[in-house]
Amino acid sequence: QIVSELREWLRTNNITHVLIIIDPLYMIYGADHEENALKDFQIVVNAFDQLSAEFPSITYVIVHHFPKGEFANKDLIDRLSGTGGIARRMDNIIGLSPHREAAHYVLGFSTRDHAEPDPMVLRWDYPSFYLENQMDPAEIRSAQASSGSAQPTFDLDDILDCLDTPLSR
Repeated sequence: QIVSELREWLRTNNITHVLIIIDPLYMIYGADHEENALKDFQIVVNAFDQLSAEFPSITYVIVHHFPKGEFANKDLIDRLSGTGGIARRMDNIIGLSPHREAAHYVLGFSTRDHAEPDPMVLRWDYPSFYLENQMDPAEIRSAQASSGSAQPTFDLDDILDCLDTPLSR
């Protein structure tokens, strides 16, 4: 429906160059579509691909989100919520992940057809982001750090104590 309306608007207004931002992706699915269903995602993207074929100067950007939970050790392409087909379909992915330092974020990239830029750390100071060249982009904040719970630590004596303790049912 939305693509038909866009097509008509482009024709009526004789628009030749436009950037379409879909933010967020799931809002365009409609009530009868499922974010985790690859076929529903393909319907949406194929409609925009057809629009791009008809109007070659159109570019569209899809804003999508990461799921809740741990993603610090996952590649950027594996962090997107919903069906895995979403990430595999994208030509370029730009991801913003929380850095371990408050108000800092790691800007990462996944590209299909050209060299991938190195990830970088940005500091958020309303209303702008600032590049922080001295910070390590590998220090993505983990879900445990986000929730405030400390990582439990054990040493060999702790494990041996457990082995000496009888188990009960």
